[in-house]
Amino acid sequence: HFAFVEDQLIAGDDRRIAAIADGILVGNAITEPGSGAIGGYHTRLTRSADEWRLNGEKFYSTGSLYADHILVAADRDGERVSVLVPSTREGVERIDDWRGFGQRLTASGTTLFTDVVVHDDEILGPGYGTAGPTYATAYLQLFQLAGLAGIAQRATDDLVQWVSARERTFTHSVADRQRDDPLVQEIVGHLSATAFSARSSVLAVADLLDDLLATDPENAEAITRVELAAGRAQASVAAQVLAATNELFEVGGASIVAEETALDRHWRNARVLAVHNPINQKLRAIGDHLLNGTDLPYAWSAGVRNSAAPTGQ
Repeated sequence: HFAFVEDQLIAGDDRRIAAIADGILVGNAITEPGSGAIGGYHTRLTRSADEWRLNGEKFYSTGSLYADHILVAADRDGERVSVLVPSTREGVERIDDWRGFGQRLTASGTTLFTDVVVHDDEILGPGYGTAGPTYATAYLQLFQLAGLAGIAQRATDDLVQWVSARERTFTHSVADRQRDDPLVQEIVGHLSATAFSARSSVLAVADLLDDLLATDPENAEAITRVELAAGRAQASVAAQVLAATNELFEVGGASIVAEETALDRHWRNARVLAVHNPINQKLRAIGDHLLNGTDLPYAWSAGVRNSAAPTGQ
């Protein structure tokens, strides 16, 4: 939704921006199940009589269960296109079958399109998977980083609350209360430091991205700087937050794993966010760029702009 909004702001699309300001939410249907390269779509937009029809199956349709419109990546006679269709249009079926062990409320499940009518002004630019540098790769990654930073802070707050309420301690503890145990204090301090570091990294990437969007969103050199920053931050923030949300359990015995504490959600959510995208692949791309000047891979092209914009009806 936010990436789509940013694209409309850059394009100056007043009608779509007004519809979004009125509360319209945009989800996505891009990734497909099964084999094939990223960006090679089996979802098809074809001409039938005097109208367009959309057919295909998508997965990881994050946010679409809550959305008013869905941005769909499709193939039209060998050409990539983005299609924006109302989520309640006949032939659109949203299935709540996301079964990840974290980020459960993202509803990143299946979306089916069966002979969905598509109007001309709902066919946008090439969109996701188009070759070339774009701000949107780092922009999308920034949201994953912000989520990780938020998890670290919430985990810190939850752990402080849990320890502060405890009246018992360990047999081997050097203090009568957990809050006075220096080893417990160290773990809380480490988690707090992780939250601070993660937040600082997120804001550093956001500052670079702000500068890019305020000057020239298509400046390839500036885009590369932002993408490098986002990739580096992803590697460091994810590793720190995953380690810290695992270490927090060392402050308590069996009682800290009680279901009602739900402290496991922090690691589970962080683990799911951290695989967007695989960190080893991102680090390899950064190393290849620094050593050989190889272009960084970009997942999203800001090609979902169209001056013939629907008003969200």
